[in-house]
Amino acid sequence: MVFLPLKVDKLRAAWEGPWLILDRLDDVTYVESESGSHKKPKVVHVNMLKSYIDRGEMVFWVSPADSSPEDPEEPVMYGDWDGETGIEELRLPDHLLSQDKDKLLTILKDYEMMFSNKPVNAKVMEGIKQELAEMRELGVIWPSTSPWASPVVLVQKQDGTIRFCVDYRKLNAITTPDAYPMPRTDSLLDRLGPANIISTLDLSKGFWQMALDPDAMAKSAFTTPVGL
Repeated sequence: MVFLPLKVDKLRAAWEGPWLILDRLDDVTYVESESGSHKKPKVVHVNMLKSYIDRGEMVFWVSPADSSPEDPEEPVMYGDWDGETGIEELRLPDHLLSQDKDKLLTILKDYEMMFSNKPVNAKVMEGIKQELAEMRELGVIWPSTSPWASPVVLVQKQDGTIRFCVDYRKLNAITTPDAYPMPRTDSLLDRLGPANIISTLDLSKGFWQMALDPDAMAKSAFTTPVGL
């Protein structure tokens, strides 16, 4: 998958794919081509890439106990359960006896976490709590009662640690973008031509160095397993 600007809005981007890796120019630069497309290949940075996983449609298949190869019955497939509601909301086939439905629901209920769309294991939970504790100690977050909420996404870094992110795509979809033009890179480099000394500053956690506007704070709220 490649993270590319949207055609309708160059200030926004989305994951597109699958793409094929044609060449590796160095440790962080790859040549990619869209699968099945005749468009010109793109040279992209590794930060714009992620693995493509083909997830098939979720389907539940319950066959009757009295079926046999000699008397096959049309499979009954139920793919309308979204994994968000309880197991009790799962629609079971009508041909099952009530006692069989009860047994099946009991088993599914015992292993309900196996069918959840949002599994959270102990290691992930510990990572979330550690990141939240650090951010609260720094004073950049606090408990919220905002009507807004966005989900948390944990991204694993190359060194094995996690990067705590918030998925603001739903919020961005209804936000008016700031269309202020960015300066061209070559223009900025031209300004450095007469310079005798060039210095750089690496701010600690630079994305926290500028506070949000008070009117925007409520919209930045994010939800975690331990609260908003």
